[in-house]
Amino acid sequence: MAELVCSRLSPELSYISVGFSPRARRKRTLRLCDQGRDAGVKKPTPVLELIDCWLKEPGTRWGYYLFEEINLRVERNEVVVVVGENGTGKTTLMDLLAGYNTPSKGKLLLNGKRSNSNNLGKAVGSVFQFPGNYFLGSTILDELIVGRDYATPDLVREVMKQVGLYDVSLLQNPRQLSGGQKRRLSLASQLMRQPMPEVLIMDEPLAGIDRRGHRGIVELIENLKNQMAVVIVTHDPGILLTCADRMVQLSHKKIWPIPESVVHRGREVRHQRGEI
Repeated sequence: MAELVCSRLSPELSYISVGFSPRARRKRTLRLCDQGRDAGVKKPTPVLELIDCWLKEPGTRWGYYLFEEINLRVERNEVVVVVGENGTGKTTLMDLLAGYNTPSKGKLLLNGKRSNSNNLGKAVGSVFQFPGNYFLGSTILDELIVGRDYATPDLVREVMKQVGLYDVSLLQNPRQLSGGQKRRLSLASQLMRQPMPEVLIMDEPLAGIDRRGHRGIVELIENLKNQMAVVIVTHDPGILLTCADRMVQLSHKKIWPIPESVVHRGREVRHQRGEI
């Protein structure tokens, strides 16, 4: 009997893949995404890539896998949105891409070469859903410069301006900022790094932010991709549809490409509702 995999992305967005086996489903997925058009065309080396990766749940004796044979390419200067219901493993995927976890099987490549947690830690930056939990400094200035001997007043001002916090006092306690400001400060801390990360991973960047703040975060993401690749994990793409170059779905322990036609329809519906 054919297996049906159907996962809701939002009221108007759903993705269905049908097949009799994992291999059949994968072929069906590739056909839906019309990837055959690019057959024989050599693609540039992605900055980050998962190839047939499996991830075993820590501490399980019999080898229960959280992910099975997942594949994901992250190209330079693009925004990839990973959509998935709560509990599907979005944060676990984020940890895997950032080097906090190591694949049980498969390859994790950075610029086409096998990588380890040390290399990934230098090349990948993370902005968590609740960044205030990770702040270490007693002031915004401390948060930006501690441990960074190369930091200068000009660099601090440039980064604060870039993330839209130029008018915020550097002596303010970072834990007293609003949710949106905390995410911006966490992002500023990543931009202060030298060398700057090649990939930035953002976990639910719109959570806890009012609709007025959504547009500012999206504009910030659009500017960021001029400097690095951006991967966003979220359960509801919302206005992120407008800045996504590509979208994939995390479901049933695998990553499924979402056809551009589905993304386009999602943008249309959101626009009609006045949400974007």
